[in-house]
Amino acid sequence: MASERGDRENAIIEFHHALDRAPQRADLHYLLGQEYFQLNYWQGAVSAYRRSTELDSGKPLYHAGLGEALLALHDYEAATKAFETVAQLDSNFWDINYLIGYGYRNQLKFEIARKYFERQLSITPGHIESLANLGFISVEQNRLVEGEKYLQQVLTAEPDHLTANFDLGRMWSKLGRDDRTIVAFSHVLMVSPDFAAAQLQLALCYSRLQKTAEAQAALAEFKKLEELDKQMRRDRLNLERAREVQYGNSPEGKN
Repeated sequence: MASERGDRENAIIEFHHALDRAPQRADLHYLLGQEYFQLNYWQGAVSAYRRSTELDSGKPLYHAGLGEALLALHDYEAATKAFETVAQLDSNFWDINYLIGYGYRNQLKFEIARKYFERQLSITPGHIESLANLGFISVEQNRLVEGEKYLQQVLTAEPDHLTANFDLGRMWSKLGRDDRTIVAFSHVLMVSPDFAAAQLQLALCYSRLQKTAEAQAALAEFKKLEELDKQMRRDRLNLERAREVQYGNSPEGKN
């Protein structure tokens, strides 16, 4: 009941009470992992999900939860292995080919990732995130005509798709089309004003065009966003430490 009404703190307390009485219940470990995940306590989520897979290795859902938590920790290799286990248990699991592809993409194993994104598209035609990731890979590999095809498909369906607009800007930049580069990165910043990488790319583009005032203004804005990003990272780290103390096995956490 606490979980259903979004009361994460009490949900965690009650799941711990339940696990004190039934520590071999894999489903309870999984539910505890979900609560930790919702609170962005990734390490706790990984531990709970992993325990659920140890107690019941045949449930695809448990391995999928573990994979998502590992993605949040940027442990892409382990996340990919978890998703591959899901595929072995249930080849029709929702978006599983996309998830495996995303894991390989973040390991920079682009050709393997491409295979899985294409497989997801064969199952789910028009799958937006698979198309967007194929666009990203194509731009990375300088297959720009192919990249534009994928990215335009994404933007036809979702004109404000953030990463597709950003990758389109990178593509135009590689082609030397600064006019279109500015349009693409400006659109990114319209959708997400705190997108620091787009602001930097815009500053570089203005600099190439020798538009000094615009370049300086964009660079100044980038520096503000960079400082804000550093503060946000510090805040996230402090929050993770607080969660570790609160929910971990330390004496102060128990108190």
